[in-house]
Amino acid sequence: MFYRFLKWIAKIALKVFFKKIHFTSLSEIPKNSPLIVVSNHPNTFMDAILVASLINREFYFLTNASVFTNSFIKWFLKKLHMIPIYRNQDVKEGNPDNTDAFKECILHLKNQGALMIFPEGVSESKRQLKKFKTGTARIALLAEESSNFSLELIILPIGINYSEPENFRSNALIITGNPIYVKDFKEVYLSNPQDAVNRLTDSIYYSVQQLVIDTQSDYEDELIKNIQTLFVNQYGLSHNSVYGIFTIEKKIQSAIQYFSVQKPFDWHELTTELKAYFYTLGKYEFDDYTISNANSLKKLYRISLVEFILLLILLPLFVLGWFTNWVPYTLPKLVATKMTPYKEYHAGIKLITGLIVFPVWYFLSYLWLGFLFHNEIQTLWIFILFPILGFFSLNFSFKWQEVQKKLKLVYEFKRNKRKIAELKIQRKNLISKLLKLQMEYQNYQSEMISN
Repeated sequence: MFYRFLKWIAKIALKVFFKKIHFTSLSEIPKNSPLIVVSNHPNTFMDAILVASLINREFYFLTNASVFTNSFIKWFLKKLHMIPIYRNQDVKEGNPDNTDAFKECILHLKNQGALMIFPEGVSESKRQLKKFKTGTARIALLAEESSNFSLELIILPIGINYSEPENFRSNALIITGNPIYVKDFKEVYLSNPQDAVNRLTDSIYYSVQQLVIDTQSDYEDELIKNIQTLFVNQYGLSHNSVYGIFTIEKKIQSAIQYFSVQKPFDWHELTTELKAYFYTLGKYEFDDYTISNANSLKKLYRISLVEFILLLILLPLFVLGWFTNWVPYTLPKLVATKMTPYKEYHAGIKLITGLIVFPVWYFLSYLWLGFLFHNEIQTLWIFILFPILGFFSLNFSFKWQEVQKKLKLVYEFKRNKRKIAELKIQRKNLISKLLKLQMEYQNYQSEMISN
């Protein structure tokens, strides 16, 4: 009951925290059979909250044992269905003993339950998958062995992708992949259990890898983002199209791997030009959106001016919304930055802090309004306006930043006409080369399919 109540609360909180959550399932998610969900782990406990809220199953979670620090926390985490798992760094001497945890997991699976495991064992926001631990495969194979491989246990790979992992009102993309049937590894397991564990772990890793952007280095990650930025701005694609952006980046990554091997000199020349272009943008505090829209400045100026005047008219409402909601919107961010410097924890801390701060703040506001007006109906109507004004102010601030960006574009164009003209030419050449490579890569893919 406690778990279900928190799951209901989490669903509401996630809709507030994220601007958009895009959930894509490539296969049917099992509703009753034993299930292990495995995923990448870029955003600590936010990952678990997101997946558990989107999938209609009651999950048990394998959790770092180091957080089970005292009896109260142990009781509370148990209520949240968390099972402590020990890592090498969690024990002072010898190897970690997870026998009891494995037994609990196996029993839960035999009762048609669902587990959620993050096989990387650590959480980092970098888009680089870590080597998967073998614990997931060992639990799965032991569970099937205990049922003579008749359990019908399924491992469901999931990819979690964030536009800005630690930021409020960012976007999230969750993709579920094709299921892995553990019984398919029966013959290998009976002849060589360790080989079966390794093969299943590799299969899990490969399946998750297809559902995320897994770069080889920070340089490759930056290169993918830069090329994606050029295409998105060139074709006017919305940055809110989360799955569309992911698909573009997947194709770019695949093309990078092809051209870096097949045409290393041409590819090196292109990447050098890309680096120079984006370096110049940073130097002059421009962005690619500025350059891509430089041809429609008059229209952009008129639209921006109208939006600016409208925002000025609505400014009093923004001030009122900011004043009445400043504490609940600001405090979670402050708590997150004070608690830890690791940004992988920030989103989760903000969400949990918000679950406490928002209800308390609005309750105190209701009491304060009741004290001021001594009229229940009037107090209630004004109180209802508080969260509405808060959302209005939040969207107002985003729109204000967007209008500022557009007006700055007009100003910078007049101040740096020559430099922007040079960057426009540079950008045009880059787009031309990228489109040529895109055509070549598409032809290569077509030949591969036909063969």
